Amino acid sequence: MPLAGVQKLTPLISWNAWLKNSGIGKTIDSVIVRQPEFYTALNTELEHTPVEEWKSYLEAHLVSDNAVYLDQQTFSDYFAYRQTLTGAKARGRDGKECWTRKSPRWAKPWASSS
Repeated sequence: MPLAGVQKLTPLISWNAWLKNSGIGKTIDSVIVRQPEFYTALNTELEHTPVEEWKSYLEAHLVSDNAVYLDQQTFSDYFAYRQTLTGAKARGRDGKECWTRKSPRWAKPWASSS
């Protein structure tokens, strides 16, 4: 899809500015979009969700995705939260990790192969 087509799906996102700020610049003129309805829904969410809610959502994901690398208290809080959701009885074999299927294996080099 031409970049202009993606821009029509998400008028609230300046794709040219995003590409420039990402260091990609103007080398991209088209992208593969397999689910255009996702971008339409994303634009709707951006339009109707207050900025403060986005900040809270992104902050929560930043902390939870990186809890294993943060201080012990943050990780303990994260594990207690995940334990409530998943019923996990113990941390991973290294004593630090609460393994989840959503965690990419490459992000935790000590994770066993499956």
